[in-house]
Formats: sequence, C-alpha cells, structure tokens
Amino acid sequence: MGQYDSWEYLTNFIKKNIGNFQDELAKPPYAVKTKQHPSCSNFYMFKYSQFESDFTNPVVRCCRGSVYDIRENGMVKPILMPFLNSPITERPARILSTGITVYMCVKSLTVHS
Repeated sequence: MGQYDSWEYLTNFIKKNIGNFQDELAKPPYAVKTKQHPSCSNFYMFKYSQFESDFTNPVVRCCRGSVYDIRENGMVKPILMPFLNSPITERPARILSTGITVYMCVKSLTVHS
C-alpha cells in the first residue's frame, strides 16, 4: 500500500472515535492535524506531519489533505482525497453530490457554493 490507501482506514478511525477523533489523531503514531472549516463546520481537512507522523500507518497515509463531511449524528463521508505533487499552489476539485467546489491551497481550505 502507498499514498493511495483506501478511505476506509480513516473513515473507520473517525467512526470509532467520533466524539474525539481530533484529539486521537493528534497523538502518536498519527500526529495528524485537523482543520474545521469556519463556515461549513461539518467539513474537516486532515494533514499529517512530515516529521512526526508514522507513514507505515494506513490511517496516516489517508490524511494528506483529505476532506471529510462529519456530522454530529455520526455520519462520516469522505468527499475529497487529493494528492497534489505539483508546483501549482491552487487547484479546484469538484465535490461529488454537493455542488460545492473546494480549492486546496498550500495552507488553506476554501469552499465556494
């Protein structure tokens, strides 16, 4: 397995830790940061640490800018799993079934309806 691991690893981790997935992902061996979108509070972006995250862990490998729709009722849905290995700093990606376009930038997540 490599950088294109199944979303199921991260999806199942979030479901198992639905009340505290952010805290659990911040701990070793994950060392993953989560960022909640300011206006779409159910959207979360995941980012691993290049130096502290354990890349042998499939959950970590799923966290490279992945965006999830996580609801209070327990619904967990991956909506974007990008792998941007190019000098382009901004690239739009259409999110299926939501009608929203997400722009993944080097340090931010911008959502436009």
